[in-house]
Formats: sequence, structure tokens, C-alpha cells
Amino acid sequence: MRCLREGLAASARTIVIFEDDIQFGNFSFEALDDAVRFLESEVEWDIFFFGCFVKACRSTGFRSVCKIRYQCAAHAYAVSRRFAETLSKIPWQGIAFDDVIRSLSSPHLYAVYPSFAFQNGSSSDNHNMAWASRIWHLLGGVDGCK
Repeated sequence: MRCLREGLAASARTIVIFEDDIQFGNFSFEALDDAVRFLESEVEWDIFFFGCFVKACRSTGFRSVCKIRYQCAAHAYAVSRRFAETLSKIPWQGIAFDDVIRSLSSPHLYAVYPSFAFQNGSSSDNHNMAWASRIWHLLGGVDGCK
């Protein structure tokens, strides 16, 4: 939330956040270029994930961009100014950021496909998502937003 507030104070239109537990893999300049074209387009978006777990995913008019229903694992993402303003007004209530995003049920969530940012091998500090961290480790990591 502090990063969002600082981005807003600096008059940023888009705020990109990389948490301290990410690693990059399967990186594609073509996918990144497509993602940037999407973010610059007229499509309304709130959060754009460079990697995450999803409940559902469907294609868009951009080859490397999917419209998603978010599940968890926000660790590398861009937030629109409008949505950052909404998020920054939410007081801390002891709820993990992943849960806050999911509870807002935004219809404007997107992700790059294939994903190229993943949580590294460290354990999750989100105690409510400890099960996901254990599964992630058993499967050897996440290999994209499917």
C-alpha cells in the first residue's frame, strides 16, 4: 500500500510493483511488447499481472493478454492510477493483499500469457495461503497462467 501511495503522490498513471520474492522465467520480449500495447490501449484495466494464479482465463484481442478472475499470488503487477486510488483508501484490517484484491471482484483484471514472473522458492508470508505455497513447492513452481 505504501508503494501505491508513493506512486500516487508522484502523479504516476501506472504503478508497477515487484515484490521481493519474484523470479523471472519464460520471458518473452514479444509477450512484454503485447502487454505494453494492451496497457496503452483504450481497454479499461485495474490490475495487470505478470504472473499469478487464476480462477478463470479468457482471451482478449491481444495475443499475449488474458482477462482473468484472480485467485492469488500477486507478486509482480501493474496497477492503474484509478484503481490505486481505490486500493490506497482501504484501511489495514489484517487481510492479506491477495484477499483484498479478490474481495473487490474487479471485472478489469488481466494477465500476460504465458506468465513470466513467479514467486521464488521462499515460503509465503501469507499464512492463509500456506496450502498454496506447499502445493507450489511440491509441483516445482508455477509455469504460467493456464
